[in-house]
Amino acid sequence: MGYFVKLSSTGAVDSTAVNRIATEGYLQVIGAGTPTEGEVLAGVPLSVPALATSYLFEGVLVPRPVTPKPALLGTVLTFPSYPAGTVITISDQTGGEVLLDHAVEEGEVALVVDLPDAGVYVIEAAQPFPFIDSELRVILP
Repeated sequence: MGYFVKLSSTGAVDSTAVNRIATEGYLQVIGAGTPTEGEVLAGVPLSVPALATSYLFEGVLVPRPVTPKPALLGTVLTFPSYPAGTVITISDQTGGEVLLDHAVEEGEVALVVDLPDAGVYVIEAAQPFPFIDSELRVILP
């Protein structure tokens, strides 16, 4: 079985294919050895899910880092330290408004937010490459 990936300009895996004749832009993924022209070495398990969340780092496909999601205790959300450039957005789906649109600056520590009312909230963290963006849906009774 062969695995193929197409990389974006940043080195992130844009698309994957299995058992396919490599077309333009696709590289065959190998699990060991030295890659030749049109091949790339995998530092992750050879599976579509593992490859789909990878990026090319120093010539090897490695997992894109994932930061932890915020923790909810009662109505208080405590965010982990995110990398600089992350934009955290909290939307109140019940009230239809954005409660927070915060850009994380260099050296910033954890953020704590008290959700005001019962309802449905969507918390998004758009993170700089190579981190993977995250989304969390919270329902407060």
